[in-house]
Amino acid sequence: MFTDTLTRATMAGMDTSSDESVRDPWPGKGPVVLCGLGRIGTGVLHLCRRLGKEATVITLKAPAEAGPARDPGVRVIEGNVCDEEVLMRAGIAGACALIAVTDDDRANLTVALHARSLAPEIPVVVRLFDQDLAAHLRAVLGIRQSYSASALAAPSFVAAARGDNVRTTLDLDGRYWMVEDLVIDSGSPWQGRTLADVATDGKVPLVHGREDRQTFAPASNVTLTPGDRLTVLVPPPAPSRPPWRRRLSSFARTLHAWWKSTPRGLRLALYGLLGLVAVSVGVFHVALGLSPIDAYYFVITTLSTTGYGDINLQTAKPLVKIYGTLVMVSGGALFAVIFSVMTDLLLRTRFADVVAQGTNYLRDHTIIAGLGHTGFRVLRQIAAPHEEVVVIEKSPEARFLGPARALASVIAGDAAAMEILQRAGLAGAKSVLAVTDDDLTNLSIALASKRAHPECRVVVRVFDRALALRLQATLGIDAVVSVIDAVAPAFVGAALDENAIHATLVRNHLLVFVECDGPANNAHPLLIKRPGKDYEPLSAAQPITPGDRIVAARWIALRN
Repeated sequence: MFTDTLTRATMAGMDTSSDESVRDPWPGKGPVVLCGLGRIGTGVLHLCRRLGKEATVITLKAPAEAGPARDPGVRVIEGNVCDEEVLMRAGIAGACALIAVTDDDRANLTVALHARSLAPEIPVVVRLFDQDLAAHLRAVLGIRQSYSASALAAPSFVAAARGDNVRTTLDLDGRYWMVEDLVIDSGSPWQGRTLADVATDGKVPLVHGREDRQTFAPASNVTLTPGDRLTVLVPPPAPSRPPWRRRLSSFARTLHAWWKSTPRGLRLALYGLLGLVAVSVGVFHVALGLSPIDAYYFVITTLSTTGYGDINLQTAKPLVKIYGTLVMVSGGALFAVIFSVMTDLLLRTRFADVVAQGTNYLRDHTIIAGLGHTGFRVLRQIAAPHEEVVVIEKSPEARFLGPARALASVIAGDAAAMEILQRAGLAGAKSVLAVTDDDLTNLSIALASKRAHPECRVVVRVFDRALALRLQATLGIDAVVSVIDAVAPAFVGAALDENAIHATLVRNHLLVFVECDGPANNAHPLLIKRPGKDYEPLSAAQPITPGDRIVAARWIALRN
């Protein structure tokens, strides 16, 4: 029965006329109770209304006459979300879901605790940065889902950095699958081939579009023709280079850059020392009859004034003794110069900056400007396939500096300054991600990067969606990612489905990815994970056994 159900779901395509979008996708009949009407809360509310759901909003300050206050499907209650009486006035007992997305983790946690006592059965989705705490709360309090806004936004920035055709990335056990758009034209390698061929290449077809018609979970026998649009789930890319090769290459670049940037006096002293060693080895090899190794050993003990006494010049000719004293004096002088210059260099330059000096010689790497919550999570995703990454962070007290240095080269400085961008290797970078917490700073970084290196792909983080669209259209920036658009779908998706792990917007639909043991209701199976293995595309012929995990997708239409 299990396999038959799964086979029918896998083989059957769903177009927009037969999709569940014509039905109410919400698990209950009551309104959604939304706690917090900040930037993220506004995005969540807008998406709920596009799904046809009424909402009750709790906020400390009622909004102006525009927006939610004028929407007949939105009820606004002014009050403290941590107050049980306010939650009761909001109708939490009869609500279909509770979403707490205030900017205060403590307030969101308090809301979740009150919900457990006031309405134990209501699905609760909260915003929490500390995901370790969130996992504990899900187990103890029965919270349906808890998300960090920065963790939700990171896949959108990674996708934008990889190209216009990548919509988002899906984290499955630390491996990142990509949701990617393909356009079939006359020169496409997929023209005339079927979706079964696409699946053979490792891609999982999600949506097939032809003219004005869209088919979700299309059948494998569909033949692709010019003008078709295809959305697919692409497996994680193979590592570009093994970790040890990446570290070796970075070390070599660091040494080369350090040598070129050292003072001229230090380089002359080192050249003089090497020359003195080479000449002295030859002199003592001939004059004392020593083997080359013994002669080298004697020169080093003499230069370092160690003088073990096992080899000495007591019986040597006078000229050899005089030369030996010159070696002692010259060696001491050269060592003094070298140590003094190196000490001065290290005192004047941060050691972390010395290590990162080789970054300006990098090619085809990614630059991340800003090491806040979002920047660090983006770094973890991009660095996962062992790609070269350079991080620029202005604050020496940044929370994630230590962990970031284990993944990438870190440069201290203002990323808006051209000198710092050049040190990060802007001339050879394939992409720059401006993800600081300030929209204007990100815009300044993006414009400076684009002026200096027009071929580089530039991605900017902004909170305001309207501003994001205007910037991308007028300033020539490759991608402007609205944090609200990246975050809101996941909160709404979790409220819709208890098995949701991620959600995004695709072609005027909400695409919700769910993960469960066996097929999920109203969801199309995509991937399978067997014990001890990674996720892989699921075919109808594959048998499903106990212990297997399934990733499936739901498509829900949005109203205009």
